[in-house]
Amino acid sequence: MTSPENPAARPRRRPARPGTHGVPLPDIEWITLAVYDNVTGCPRPVEAVLA
Repeated sequence: MTSPENPAARPRRRPARPGTHGVPLPDIEWITLAVYDNVTGCPRPVEAVLA
């Protein structure tokens, strides 16, 4: 029961790229993530920030 004309029916997966933990992020998001870590004082996973 596959419908190629409906791309929303398939879960979108991001391609894993080396050095980005499988999530390609722009530089501004990396800077924000670093500042967030400095403010909280505890490491936060990238998935938690994107969620």
